[in-house]
Amino acid sequence: MSVTLLLLQLSVILLSAWASGAVLRALGQPAVIGEIAAGVALGPMVFGKLAPDLQSTLFEAGHLTAVDGIGQIGLVLFMFSTGVELREVLSNKKQLMASGSIAATSFVIPFAVGLVLAGYLYKTAAQPGVSPWLFAFFMGCALSTTALPVMARILKELEMTRSEPGALALSAAAIADIPSWFLLLAVTTVMRGGDNTSLAVRATLLVVFTAMMLLLLLPSPRRLMGAYLAKPRAHAVWQGLLLPGVVLCAAGTEVLGAQAAFGALLFGVCAPRPANAASGEPDPFGTIVRTLLLPVFFASTGLHAVIAVRSWENVALFGLILIGAVGGKLVGAAIGARLFGHPWRITLSVGALLNSRGLMELVVINIGLQAGIIQPSLFTMLLLMAVLTTLMTAPTVRLLGRAPPPLEGTAARPYP
Repeated sequence: MSVTLLLLQLSVILLSAWASGAVLRALGQPAVIGEIAAGVALGPMVFGKLAPDLQSTLFEAGHLTAVDGIGQIGLVLFMFSTGVELREVLSNKKQLMASGSIAATSFVIPFAVGLVLAGYLYKTAAQPGVSPWLFAFFMGCALSTTALPVMARILKELEMTRSEPGALALSAAAIADIPSWFLLLAVTTVMRGGDNTSLAVRATLLVVFTAMMLLLLLPSPRRLMGAYLAKPRAHAVWQGLLLPGVVLCAAGTEVLGAQAAFGALLFGVCAPRPANAASGEPDPFGTIVRTLLLPVFFASTGLHAVIAVRSWENVALFGLILIGAVGGKLVGAAIGARLFGHPWRITLSVGALLNSRGLMELVVINIGLQAGIIQPSLFTMLLLMAVLTTLMTAPTVRLLGRAPPPLEGTAARPYP
């Protein structure tokens, strides 16, 4: 593939993402949803129908290797940023009790709905040879995930980051995504495995690797590096070491049979941070990831989507997926929040926010497609579900009314 074609592909992707983001922002939706929609529109579902020859010339399957590679780099850096946000949210101890209750119910109920739906979808939507249990666990992960960074951006645009439902939703999403990622890791590891012995070895090495990161790297800023990281020049050194650390950790988990995204997420949670870093300090990769790499990842995802919801049976199945995804999160959040005495308006606002799946859902379904778990038809349904549930978030929260004033000392920090 020529450099000229790659640059032309990137130009089309970036212009489409900018235009779509501007349109969605004018309609009162977060720009990130427009960027997701732009990626879908450039694939065969829209662009391929309107101008098939031009779409084939620009984005022929054999010419997408470089675009997919750039998108994967964006995914790795995005997952690192997500890990950093997870660490920030989970550090707020005062929110953990109520958030833990919401996280448990908003994970378990959608996961159970996914297991039930898997029974209906297995024969037509699973790849041949995939175990019914592996497929069911994947569906549970797909329905139980929440897009923490996307939700954070929506909260900021709604000026609700420091509100009670905003703080509860952020911390609950951070906690609930942990079991989702570990289950997804287990599913993809099994899919990549050969005999039971090699699978057991890889699983053991992954556990050891994760434990070393959590036990050695996570406490290192305080115990081993606190004095050095407090020096004025430490910030520049810290930023210079972040990228190699992210890449090495992502490569390590990829070699061990897991996804590179998991390693990047783990490094984000555990990465040392200068003691004098200000709260709300911008992500060192934020601009390049937000303006270049993530739009490329969205496009790469959309380019692999196909028009597969053709029959009334598929439309009905998509309706079941959408109802199960939305209902599972709303009911789960409602039960968890009501256990701690929160009023219904806050309860439903938290549920609506947790329905924001956005980019995290795209990550999950991409992993499922690449690992050979799901067929393109189910990929398309889950892709549409991710876009629709994210589109519903802001209007639903507005419909429920503005949140009460921030609670002093209990709200999560604003996100940049």
